[in-house]
Amino acid sequence: MKRKLSTTLALIATMLSSLSLTAYATEDPVSYVYYTVDGTTATMHTDGSATSYTVVESSSSAVTWNEGWYVVSGDVTIANRITLNGNVDLILCDGATLTITGDEYEIGIDGYDGDVVYDLTVYGQSEGSGSMSVTGGPAIINVNYLTINGGSVEAIGDDYGIGFGE
Repeated sequence: MKRKLSTTLALIATMLSSLSLTAYATEDPVSYVYYTVDGTTATMHTDGSATSYTVVESSSSAVTWNEGWYVVSGDVTIANRITLNGNVDLILCDGATLTITGDEYEIGIDGYDGDVVYDLTVYGQSEGSGSMSVTGGPAIINVNYLTINGGSVEAIGDDYGIGFGE
């Protein structure tokens, strides 16, 4: 009986250790703005709200963002590549700064996964004071569709890279 219990506990511990733990917030919704376009008229909406999301934290190693919502609420630096593994929605909270730095051979944000290229949609909040700066090498932001609904987004390439500004 004792051996069976210890084997069961070891199996449970192994299963728990293999789980991927991600911090999700379900109690504190984060608001965002977005736009709709009707012909030539764009209308800003301030009623967007994310209730299940991952808080973005600083990292010195490569990061993978799975499909879903991500929130930057302070000063965050990722000193390596971000790989998208699904379509990603990113909220830049008012006053927050996301800095992504690759080297001359790195792609800052890479949404290419073999046969699939993922989308990145960036949202701001009502004041529009959140910002994201991406620097890197040959391709700064490599995604299928980049949609910017708010905040300030800047991409800076090296001598041979392609970047864009706000």
